[in-house]
Amino acid sequence: MTTSAFLAGWAAAVILGLYAFHCFWEARRAELATVSRGHVLPTARTRPPEGCSPAGYRTRACLALGVAAVLAIGVLLLAG
Repeated sequence: MTTSAFLAGWAAAVILGLYAFHCFWEARRAELATVSRGHVLPTARTRPPEGCSPAGYRTRACLALGVAAVLAIGVLLLAG
Protein backbone atom coordinates (compact mmCIF):
# COMPACT_ATOMS: atom_id res chain seq x y z
CA MET A 1 0.00 0.00 0.00
CA THR A 2 1.36 3.39 -0.92
CA THR A 3 1.93 6.01 1.72
CA SER A 4 -0.67 8.37 0.29
CA ALA A 5 -3.37 5.65 0.30
CA PHE A 6 -2.44 4.74 3.88
CA LEU A 7 -2.68 8.37 4.99
CA ALA A 8 -5.95 8.92 3.14
CA GLY A 9 -7.52 5.82 4.68
CA TRP A 10 -6.27 6.66 8.14
CA ALA A 11 -7.49 10.28 7.83
CA ALA A 12 -10.93 9.08 6.73
CA ALA A 13 -11.11 6.74 9.73
CA VAL A 14 -10.15 9.55 12.11
CA ILE A 15 -12.70 11.93 10.58
CA LEU A 16 -15.44 9.30 10.87
CA GLY A 17 -14.44 8.74 14.50
CA LEU A 18 -14.72 12.47 15.18
CA TYR A 19 -18.12 12.51 13.48
CA ALA A 20 -19.24 9.64 15.73
CA PHE A 21 -18.12 11.61 18.80
CA HIS A 22 -20.07 14.62 17.51
CA CYS A 23 -23.19 12.50 17.02
CA PHE A 24 -22.97 11.07 20.55
CA TRP A 25 -22.54 14.64 21.84
CA GLU A 26 -25.60 15.84 19.92
CA ALA A 27 -27.64 12.86 21.14
CA ARG A 28 -26.95 13.83 24.74
CA ARG A 29 -27.74 17.46 23.95
CA ALA A 30 -31.03 16.46 22.31
CA GLU A 31 -31.92 14.37 25.37
CA LEU A 32 -31.27 17.31 27.66
CA ALA A 33 -33.33 19.59 25.42
CA THR A 34 -36.20 17.10 25.48
CA VAL A 35 -36.11 16.79 29.27
CA SER A 36 -35.79 20.51 29.94
CA ARG A 37 -38.26 21.64 27.29
CA GLY A 38 -40.95 22.39 29.88
CA HIS A 39 -38.62 24.19 32.27
CA VAL A 40 -37.28 27.00 30.09
CA LEU A 41 -38.81 29.51 27.74
CA PRO A 42 -38.56 28.22 24.19
CA THR A 43 -36.10 30.20 22.11
CA ALA A 44 -34.33 29.48 18.88
CA ARG A 45 -31.30 28.35 20.87
CA THR A 46 -33.11 25.83 23.09
CA ARG A 47 -35.32 24.25 20.43
CA PRO A 48 -33.67 21.47 18.45
CA PRO A 49 -34.50 21.32 14.75
CA GLU A 50 -37.45 19.16 13.79
CA GLY A 51 -36.66 15.52 13.15
CA CYS A 52 -33.60 15.35 15.38
CA SER A 53 -34.00 12.71 18.04
CA PRO A 54 -31.49 11.20 20.44
CA ALA A 55 -32.06 7.75 18.92
CA GLY A 56 -31.34 9.07 15.42
CA TYR A 57 -28.10 10.67 16.55
CA ARG A 58 -27.04 7.48 18.35
CA THR A 59 -27.76 5.39 15.27
CA ARG A 60 -25.61 7.67 13.13
CA ALA A 61 -22.87 7.59 15.76
CA CYS A 62 -22.84 3.80 15.97
CA LEU A 63 -22.74 3.45 12.18
CA ALA A 64 -19.93 5.99 11.86
CA LEU A 65 -17.96 4.35 14.66
CA GLY A 66 -18.37 0.92 13.09
CA VAL A 67 -17.29 2.13 9.65
CA ALA A 68 -14.33 4.00 11.16
CA ALA A 69 -13.20 0.88 13.03
CA VAL A 70 -13.49 -1.34 9.95
CA LEU A 71 -11.68 1.22 7.81
CA ALA A 72 -8.86 1.67 10.34
CA ILE A 73 -8.39 -2.10 10.74
CA GLY A 74 -8.50 -2.58 6.97
CA VAL A 75 -5.89 0.11 6.40
CA LEU A 76 -3.63 -1.37 9.05
CA LEU A 77 -3.99 -4.90 7.65
CA LEU A 78 -3.29 -3.78 4.09
CA ALA A 79 -0.27 -1.78 5.21
CA GLY A 80 1.32 -4.74 6.95
